[in-house]
Amino acid sequence: MNVLWNLVDRFVEQDKYFEDAKKWEDFHCKLSAEEGLDAWYRVFNRIAGFFPDWDVQIASEAPGRSYFSGIFRALNDSTHLHCDFAPYDSHTEDWIINSVEYQIVFNLYLAPVRDGRTIVYDVQWTQDALKQRDPDSYGYHHDLVSGARKVYCEPTLGALCMFNSRNMHEVEAVTPEEMPSLGLKYRPRLCLSSFMGLLPSSKSGGKPRLIFWSRRGHQVLELEKQRQPEPNLAWSHSDEASNDFRSDIFTKPTLPMLDAIINTTLGDNVMEEDSTTNRFQEYVAELVGHDASLLVMSGTMGNQVALRTALTAPPHSILADHRGHIVTFESGGAAAMCGALIRTVVPSNGHHLTLDDVKRHATLTDTVYDCPTRIISLENTLWGTVMPLSDMRAISQWARSQDPPIHMHLDGARLWEAVATGAFTLRDVGECFDSMQLCLSKGLGAPIGSVVTGSLAFIKRAKWSRHYLGGDIRAAGLISAPARVAIDDVFLGGKLRAAQDKAKRASALWVDLGGKLQAPTETNQIWLDLDASGLTHDDFYPVAGQFDLKMMDLIPGRVVLHYQITELAFARLCSFFKALLPREQRTGTVENTLEN
Repeated sequence: MNVLWNLVDRFVEQDKYFEDAKKWEDFHCKLSAEEGLDAWYRVFNRIAGFFPDWDVQIASEAPGRSYFSGIFRALNDSTHLHCDFAPYDSHTEDWIINSVEYQIVFNLYLAPVRDGRTIVYDVQWTQDALKQRDPDSYGYHHDLVSGARKVYCEPTLGALCMFNSRNMHEVEAVTPEEMPSLGLKYRPRLCLSSFMGLLPSSKSGGKPRLIFWSRRGHQVLELEKQRQPEPNLAWSHSDEASNDFRSDIFTKPTLPMLDAIINTTLGDNVMEEDSTTNRFQEYVAELVGHDASLLVMSGTMGNQVALRTALTAPPHSILADHRGHIVTFESGGAAAMCGALIRTVVPSNGHHLTLDDVKRHATLTDTVYDCPTRIISLENTLWGTVMPLSDMRAISQWARSQDPPIHMHLDGARLWEAVATGAFTLRDVGECFDSMQLCLSKGLGAPIGSVVTGSLAFIKRAKWSRHYLGGDIRAAGLISAPARVAIDDVFLGGKLRAAQDKAKRASALWVDLGGKLQAPTETNQIWLDLDASGLTHDDFYPVAGQFDLKMMDLIPGRVVLHYQITELAFARLCSFFKALLPREQRTGTVENTLEN
């Protein structure tokens, strides 16, 4: 790297930049002191931990020169095309730009925004690049990167974007999104940025030397102090699910959920003395419009508790879709614990059960030869598809008009996903059913648990069913506290819809490439028809691993997205689809595009 880079020329409006940088640095110091948390050190600890045998040091900037390193930065507008070099006026020996062998910039995104992507071009700075320099700014003309390959870094909350800062890059403008509560016209693109570099190893006994560039306010600490372990690091590893397309059950609990656990009550839930759980159960019942709800350990337990509660005297049968969870994934629980026959129905429309399907297969007579239908168990979503409200209402009205009325149960493990589409509300659905089961640990990402809802009398008896199945728990606040965070942050926070949008985009790409689907993509699940697409098991699953994508062949062809899937993993999924079904193989032409 050439030292001709002139820091004075770099910032035409240096005074303004340093004035703003000082404000953000002061804010960072204040926040770190008040919260007892320094995000820069968390990044440092995580990265340094990968290199236990390296000589890892921290460089701090010269006083009055806090350009960029380890401070908060807020952007609304786009930036010029530019590149970054770490400065040579640091307080650490040898930290000069012509001694850095490799250098990487990292951005930790701290606020969700629309757009505001960083665009990195496959063009690095050279001395000749100065010819393309804009004399009125520190930016470069776009002629320098014309036709160059480029990648995008999405400003996803909590994402860590790293790239070679010698590469030319720029930032897109943020789409306006007003925040009146804070008096802001724009939601800012907020990130924490700094550099790290690899220095020659000659002065450290042959060990590689990794240097982190820190803001002026940081102290240069001994390495042992720099690597203080973080408590419960597993809770900060929600990024472990970032490329996991096996199911939304693989979402990871988050730090706010851990915080809720730390601050929860520890009353005895069996004696109904845990205030956190009591409030949570009232909260969920209010959401769906039922009288009461009951916390259980899992979705399977929730369904079995509801069925066992509703079925009091055999003979009795349950009518359900042949694909339903209670039919295929609950170990025959309805037969073993309820003595119930499940009568399975294949939807005549290929999508969902209708009233005609129910009437055709329900058993309403009660002779000695019959096993009368006592429960209609529906599932929404089912295979990721949404059952229309009109059909749920029609079946419910008919069931309740029978003598005796047929109990309506909903396996709503992913009802959150159906509601997130905007098709109806939780209360709309609640009106159609006598009992419902809602899972908390799938797309919502809570550590554990489901909820059964119903009338006061139903939930009173359901407590017996839960106890009978061994599901009574004492300090239930440890479960209900993070579950409340999951509902408020993920469901009410709108994160499910973003994952659904990704699923629909990927599904559309698959179809555009000539692939076939087993079912339409209506929420967060893509059901690929591998056979109809001309692919075998070995064509698909081993290749997915080559793209660093986790897939599961237990349910062939199913690809599930969730809110912790990153833009990078989503881009790899799209590349994976293109590798399996390349458009040019179908058309006989080669498209000379940057994307291909």
